[in-house]
Amino acid sequence: MTTDKRYRGARWRYIVRPLVLARDREQCFVQGCSRRGNVVDHINPVYPGMPDREFYDERNLRASCHKHNTTRGMVANYEREIRDGVAIRVHNPLVNRVPFLKHRVYNNSPLAKSTHTSPNQVITGDYSRRSRANGAD
Repeated sequence: MTTDKRYRGARWRYIVRPLVLARDREQCFVQGCSRRGNVVDHINPVYPGMPDREFYDERNLRASCHKHNTTRGMVANYEREIRDGVAIRVHNPLVNRVPFLKHRVYNNSPLAKSTHTSPNQVITGDYSRRSRANGAD
């Protein structure tokens, strides 16, 4: 999920989100999914600078279960990695606390090898590389 501040606003939480969930009868958009649609999913993903008109447009919103919404986001990230040739570093508290897991997950993964990310580099939120010496963990 993006960290767009509009998700925390009253317009989203009390007007748009409940309206979309009610419209879709809290049914996940995936045919045959029996889980409750408790997440509102943007069909066209949110991007930096997206205007309010597009962000709140009900034609771009649908109900989704948590599993399908998360899976869809992960697939989009992997497609972006393949297209741009950049591995996205996922925040995982357990991996960040246990040094041998950090090495295994980030340095031995196929994505790390294919993108030539060195162990002393970090992939930032904007998918650029930066040295760990610049304040990264």
